[in-house]
Amino acid sequence: MIIIKYNSILILVGVMLLLIGCQSTPDEDIVVNKNETKQVQNISDDASGTDSQSTKTDIPDTYKDSFKCLNDDVTVTVDAGVSVLGDNRNFSTIRVKPHDITEDDVKKWGEVFFEGQTAYEPKAQYTKAELEEKILMLKKLNNPDTLLEVYGSEEAVEIMQAAYDKDIAYYESIYNSTPDEIDKRECDWQFHPLDYYDIDAGLWEGNDEYKSLKKSEEIAAVCVTEEGYEKYLMSTRRKENDYRVNTILYAVRSDDTILQKESDKELSKEETANMASDLIKKLGLEEWTENDSYTVRDEDGLLYAFSYSLNYDGKPIFFDYIDAESEDSYAAIYDYPSLNVTVLNGVVSNVMLISPLEAVETLEENVETLPFEEIYDRFKSQMENQYTISSFIEFGDADAEVSHTAEIKITSIKQGLFRVSEKNKDYSYILTPVWRFTGEIFVDDSSWGESNVCYVNAIDGSIIDPKLGY
Repeated sequence: MIIIKYNSILILVGVMLLLIGCQSTPDEDIVVNKNETKQVQNISDDASGTDSQSTKTDIPDTYKDSFKCLNDDVTVTVDAGVSVLGDNRNFSTIRVKPHDITEDDVKKWGEVFFEGQTAYEPKAQYTKAELEEKILMLKKLNNPDTLLEVYGSEEAVEIMQAAYDKDIAYYESIYNSTPDEIDKRECDWQFHPLDYYDIDAGLWEGNDEYKSLKKSEEIAAVCVTEEGYEKYLMSTRRKENDYRVNTILYAVRSDDTILQKESDKELSKEETANMASDLIKKLGLEEWTENDSYTVRDEDGLLYAFSYSLNYDGKPIFFDYIDAESEDSYAAIYDYPSLNVTVLNGVVSNVMLISPLEAVETLEENVETLPFEEIYDRFKSQMENQYTISSFIEFGDADAEVSHTAEIKITSIKQGLFRVSEKNKDYSYILTPVWRFTGEIFVDDSSWGESNVCYVNAIDGSIIDPKLGY
């Protein structure tokens, strides 16, 4: 079953790849990706050689259409605004690569958020009193009767007791060398192996997976303000070829203080958006522009959340979610760039930067793009060939006689850039002009939320799978 993405305050989560059901043989040629799991529309080699470049008069302000997919159990309805990027729709293709976050990048965030206050490293060692409490807790949990109630079998109890015994033995072995008190240590603004900040790192010594994780590096810093806010800053980077990570996260951990804050003046959404915009400029992120936002008001107060798109040449880069578990040898394994800011009761409570990019070179300026009608025809053909009701519902024997329907209501068609992986080049990407089709999915008249259902390459009309990155 498809899982549709939803907004999250702290972290963006992936959505599952659309499942493709059994389909009738289409009239047009279909090309199967190298992993042979997804069908995409075949694009002729000379598609980009068209003499008809998109002009303003080619592109309508709105577009309406309705059609059935192959098995007539999925309907696609298009009633969408069409967003173009100004009068000049000449695009450039740009080669980009991951921007490896530096110590100076993180230190700049510290200067902005900590405002001259001393930053300390988070505590990464127990005191004797804390360790005694930890051991007592583990011994209490390691009760066979309690474990049997929770896990339901003697075999499971034996496994859990062995795990608890191992942890208790480790903590008892370090008790004598554990200090009574720990002095705070100022942050040195240097990247350290992941286990440097892990208070329980000793538990994992010899674990192969943990050895791999330790190849990632972190900087972590905390400070407490006079108002009682505990400000936390963490950056993670990984330069290994198995996968790359570049993130910076700022968070205010004393949420109760923010919830209790009584503002003299409640900020409007516009005022808060301007405050967030000024903040990202101070962080040196001027190339990011607001992409989306939402508001939550409840008993805890007023929360505004803003997401931003990275821009090149004045054009936004669409971001989506990769399939980190794909077996496709060409699949992207570096997350798409994103930036999110959350403001709670007038206080910036979270900022997260994921997978920044840096330009390497401009490959081609003023590239020709296909006429909008041709783009739409490619989208329509893809939808017709891709979707059946089994794209959304996994059928069992009990469902054999049950009739289901699905409808995809396209509400937005936007022009922008997309990061497309270069094949046979690790962590090298081309920013390519695309058209993105977004809509709401209904299964048996029940809404499954909004999703970006199709990306069409504006140069050659090929279909881009965002989960694979090409």
